[in-house]
Amino acid sequence: MKIQIDTDNKVIKVEKSVNLGKFFDYLDKIFPNDEWKEFTLETNVEVHFTNPQPVYVEPFRYRNPQWPPQYPWITC
Repeated sequence: MKIQIDTDNKVIKVEKSVNLGKFFDYLDKIFPNDEWKEFTLETNVEVHFTNPQPVYVEPFRYRNPQWPPQYPWITC
């Protein structure tokens, strides 16, 4: 499902037909308190982004240089 959400103009654009159950479940996840009800839905439009910003999610790493901890009572 390709959608574009314009929060300034309160418009949701959908590129092609979608399952309504999945669509409303998705909207409930990303909009708290049913804020999506204020938006207008446009269908059968070409969804394109003018300047997409990639989002990189790194896996969690413990960044302590002393990891694993060195205890004085542990000997190798």
